[in-house]
Amino acid sequence: MLATGKAKIQVSMSAYLRLTAFVEIESKWFGFGIKDATAGLKLEGGLDLSCDISVDGELRLVRPV
Repeated sequence: MLATGKAKIQVSMSAYLRLTAFVEIESKWFGFGIKDATAGLKLEGGLDLSCDISVDGELRLVRPV
């Protein structure tokens, strides 16, 4: 364990998820009927994590009693 007179630790984390549903329809020539149809889901996401540590003073090893 390390001890000091003044220490500051900041941790921040952000995450996002995006779910998109889509339908694609391809019609036949002259607009009579459907040639092809596709439906699906698309999932996108990300995670950002940062840690900032600042110490003002002297670090020293503290031994448990």
